Amino acid sequence: MKKTLLIAFFALIAGETFAQKVYLGTALNLGGQRTTEKDVDYENNRKATFTTKEGNFAFGISPEVGVIINNKFSVGFQLGASLAVSKDETIDSEYGDYKSRQRIFYFSPTASYYAGITEKLYWTPRFDVAFSLIKNTREYREDKKSIENWEKDFGVGFGFDFANFEYRATDHIYINAGLGIGHIVFAHVKPKKYNYDGHEVDADDESVNVFSWGINDNISSVSFGVKYIF
Repeated sequence: MKKTLLIAFFALIAGETFAQKVYLGTALNLGGQRTTEKDVDYENNRKATFTTKEGNFAFGISPEVGVIINNKFSVGFQLGASLAVSKDETIDSEYGDYKSRQRIFYFSPTASYYAGITEKLYWTPRFDVAFSLIKNTREYREDKKSIENWEKDFGVGFGFDFANFEYRATDHIYINAGLGIGHIVFAHVKPKKYNYDGHEVDADDESVNVFSWGINDNISSVSFGVKYIF
């Protein structure tokens, strides 16, 4: 009984100590593009014109909880989900359309550094480690039938986002923006299962390592978020 009361007492003291430093927030990212292209080809000695329409759309949400350690550093945890959809429509052609989707669920410890630009605006470069469950789906037409193949992966990644900023609107409301124009990322992706033409099989000993750095030209990498400081 005394041990339980002692633990509760120290938990209360810790809660009071960090009451003004704990934050709860969420970030959203949304983007996409649409292009139309006309191609000219020759089939059976006659001229043929094909119109190809391509589009992609991406959406993500990532709730986060964390602690502001001091005026220079904070640490937190994100639990996020994202969906990216791409579609290709070929008109006046014998080739079919296709649609691909990528769903990602991830858990990510994060750490941020704060450097003041003005009294309320801060530059906040960010480091994170992400553990992800990924499902890639591709749907296409063949002989007037719709066929869907998919692949399930597990990924681990390390990332550093350079162009992140935070505006402290009030003592309790912070607004965050990630511009997606500077990044360093390393990721290891391990396929788990495949489904091709209705047959589900386990993946072999395959893996993919990805390293990227520099400027990201994908508008869907831009994110906006809000934090509430307790």
